[in-house]
Amino acid sequence: MVFKGYKFSESHNKKISESRKGIKFSVEHKKNISKSKIGKKHSEEHKRKIGLKSKGRTYTKEQRKRRSEDSKGAGNPNWKGILAIRSIKRYRSLVEKEIGRFLLPTEVVHHINGITGDDRIENLIAFINQGCHNRFGSDESKVYDYEIIFDGRKLSKEWIKL
Repeated sequence: MVFKGYKFSESHNKKISESRKGIKFSVEHKKNISKSKIGKKHSEEHKRKIGLKSKGRTYTKEQRKRRSEDSKGAGNPNWKGILAIRSIKRYRSLVEKEIGRFLLPTEVVHHINGITGDDRIENLIAFINQGCHNRFGSDESKVYDYEIIFDGRKLSKEWIKL
């Protein structure tokens, strides 16, 4: 007897087969083994339940695809908008409001003073990706201007007081 996915040595296979000798299986058990080799078959009762559930509806491939697409996103009657699906960190939403667009998942917001609870806008800086963020952590001069999406340090103090 060889288990699927395992390769045993010839001697080990012989030991397994010898240990299994003398074991008698009932007729019912042999039928169950043969059924499992062929594939699962539903009982008549289960077939009846499946039929009642579908109520005789048959859909084409295109109809099934359209039905699945209609239930996604805004087509779903339980849709509550994007904020119900994913939670947004407060500092990300502040930067999004400042730049006037949503941040991409790859874009990273950094707290300049290192305190993650300090969400003042002048304490935030946004990068195009994690690599720029890592370089900024080691040396600020290694980051190019085009890699910075938003820099709260450049905001004027008069504008913040308004």
